[in-house]
Amino acid sequence: MLIYNYTNDNKEQQICVELIDSPFVNKWKEYLIRTAGRLPDIVWRFNNHGMSTLYNLDPMPHLRELHSSFEFLQTTLNLDYRTEIATIEHLFNVPTELTQQHLNTWHRHFTTVATEYYSGKMTIPDGVSKEKMFHSFHALNQNVHDLEFMTYSKLSRRIPMGDKLQYSAYCADARSLDGSNALWVSGHAETITDTFDPTKEEYHYDVWLNEDIQGKDHMKAWLDEDDLTQGDVWGNSFMTPNVLFDPEMTYATVLDKPEFIADYLASGKPLNRWPLGRVVNQIDWSAVNLSKINSIELDGVTLWENK
Repeated sequence: MLIYNYTNDNKEQQICVELIDSPFVNKWKEYLIRTAGRLPDIVWRFNNHGMSTLYNLDPMPHLRELHSSFEFLQTTLNLDYRTEIATIEHLFNVPTELTQQHLNTWHRHFTTVATEYYSGKMTIPDGVSKEKMFHSFHALNQNVHDLEFMTYSKLSRRIPMGDKLQYSAYCADARSLDGSNALWVSGHAETITDTFDPTKEEYHYDVWLNEDIQGKDHMKAWLDEDDLTQGDVWGNSFMTPNVLFDPEMTYATVLDKPEFIADYLASGKPLNRWPLGRVVNQIDWSAVNLSKINSIELDGVTLWENK
């Protein structure tokens, strides 16, 4: 059993997950134990992710950050982002013309630069810190996802999802240099060699390995009306301790669609997003995102305890 202990409204609560007894999940449990031993002080939080609901969002700060990042990366790494910069300058005047296709393209640029950075192939010029470079290309990722609050409600595949939410228990994300470096840059990254194919394996679960990839997975890409054959669409290629809770079974809903499966098979790539198990207790999900994770237990052993 995997248990997340958290506090909400001064009451101790739990999310209890019955893990799948499978070769991959058993490997992941061992990875979780190793990670806790290596990084006992990493901080855990909850977050949520929307499907299609329109939120009131001022796009201008996000467009300005994207513009600044593209200019910085173009100058610093000698990349050609003239088209992207010109498009954003046009959107400064008519932000309502922003489309999901703009965001799909910009996110692909993030993936390209991030892959170079994390592989160690990137040459960072003298005078530019790793922190500046990290935040510059991750600004592409974060601001694209923020702007999706404007575009999701216009996508025919997302509209039926309404206000459904997914939730993550995470210790690293695009805003956290320390957590990301601790997990994946400081020599602790562990490659996944297993394969998961939903046409052959059971996927009706509500707890999944989090989408910690330098791109987007098949399900998000399909919902985003993106091209699944593009090189940045893939699954998890390395282990992550972060977990995604899917109480509305959104992933299973997508995987149940024959039209998704047709596009998935045409991509020629395995899904490689692994289900981990099922939540077995009643949860007030509306309160989870406001809660603090106090500790994480696996099979009766406390792995992490937030100080």
